[in-house]
Amino acid sequence: MFLSARLIFLAAAVLLGGMVEAGAQAASPSPVATANAKAPAPLRVAVYGHAAPMVFKSGDKYTGIEADFARGLAAALGRPLQYVDCDWNNLVSALIDDKADIIMSGMSITGLRQVRVAFCFPYLRIGQVPLCRRGELALYGNNASLYNIRGVVGVVAGTTADLLAHEQFSYAQREAYPSLKDAVQGLLDKKADLVLTDFPLALWQSAENESTLAVVPIFLTQEDLAWAVRKDDDALRAAANVYFLQIKENGQLAQIVRKWLPMMADSAIGPSTAPDTALQAQPTPVPAAQPQSQPPPGRVN
Repeated sequence: MFLSARLIFLAAAVLLGGMVEAGAQAASPSPVATANAKAPAPLRVAVYGHAAPMVFKSGDKYTGIEADFARGLAAALGRPLQYVDCDWNNLVSALIDDKADIIMSGMSITGLRQVRVAFCFPYLRIGQVPLCRRGELALYGNNASLYNIRGVVGVVAGTTADLLAHEQFSYAQREAYPSLKDAVQGLLDKKADLVLTDFPLALWQSAENESTLAVVPIFLTQEDLAWAVRKDDDALRAAANVYFLQIKENGQLAQIVRKWLPMMADSAIGPSTAPDTALQAQPTPVPAAQPQSQPPPGRVN
């Protein structure tokens, strides 16, 4: 009788101890589980990494205006940064297919792109400009001399420059290249007479080929650049807009633009140029009769 009672007592003690230990384990997850639960998902930023000075690779590191913005946004969200390098024409598909969270790659707001993605506040106003061989710069003194060209105009396929060549360069032969590097090489090899591209990209290419290439100082469009997210990702769009307003207010926006494009700091813009207005539906061509010797009007709001 006494022995049985003692065995019952010991069994109860063991059972109670097991219950306490199990409860402690349930209350205190393993370090691995804790680490996994706390690790934030990376911010996957889709880029076309061959578009200096907007975003490009220097060694193994992404750099440029958009890379500076991407690092800042990831830090503001408390998320690690992960780049998703895409061909230009696959940026939107990568976003829609959930291979990326946001496009930060010098993308212009256009009506067609707005059908597929939601744009954040625009941050920079640019224009399409021609690149030419330096010795032929004097041939292009006004818009009409460009629009009436009967030579070969090089563009990167799928860009707003490509759209411009289709719609405005009626007499020219359009030559679509897979990359700006290829288009510029075509210009250097005299296989193209002009190359149309974004002003920041044209400026960089002319700086790399200072003795042979020149930017024709005529802006053929006015376009706003912005980041893009999926249409159903209202949270990220709102967070990106908050980050943008912060860097605009504290001066970092103009500082980043000035770092890479000293002459375009005043073209940094803000939320008063709403990405959903009709004004931003597509790049606005500058009338052929109106020569432009200065960049399109830029402002800091």
